[in-house]
Amino acid sequence: MAERLRRWATVVAATGAALALVAPGAQAAPEASSDSGSYCVIVYGKASEGQNSPERFRHCSTSSIEDARSQMRAWSAHTATRNLLRPAEPARIMLWYPDANYGGKHTEIWGDDGPCDSAGYRLEPDDWWQKNLSSIWGDSNCTRATLYNRALTERSNERFITPYARGGTNLDQFNDNVGRIQAFHRS
Repeated sequence: MAERLRRWATVVAATGAALALVAPGAQAAPEASSDSGSYCVIVYGKASEGQNSPERFRHCSTSSIEDARSQMRAWSAHTATRNLLRPAEPARIMLWYPDANYGGKHTEIWGDDGPCDSAGYRLEPDDWWQKNLSSIWGDSNCTRATLYNRALTERSNERFITPYARGGTNLDQFNDNVGRIQAFHRS
């Protein structure tokens, strides 16, 4: 009987380890901080067709952006040991600013599944950012975006979000009114 229980426990442990490797979204992330700080990083995963990208990690620091990044890297290292199929570290895909022309303290948006590709990331900012987002800086191959208003009833034409694009710094009619961002790469 003891031998049978030992074999059963071994099978259960092996099955759990295998599931952790093949189901990257299944593991729970460590508790993330709220937006109480001034320097924030948010990590998103890739979205399934027609869905929003899942938020996987958020940390805000009152001391520095470096502190927020170090917390993200610790979380990333913790989850990387459980999922060998994902990149070693998330890629920074966007910077969100509350003021036009990249003004004010920004939040860094990271992609847990690597840089932008043609599918990109489909993000719904939290309440504060929906009412305060004024400029976006694309990074890690996120060169374009389609913006939607908070009611999700209007959308922009595809627009450049690189800092060097003419007119790419400000959000025009979507200033302080962003309900969704579809950021992606296109040459």
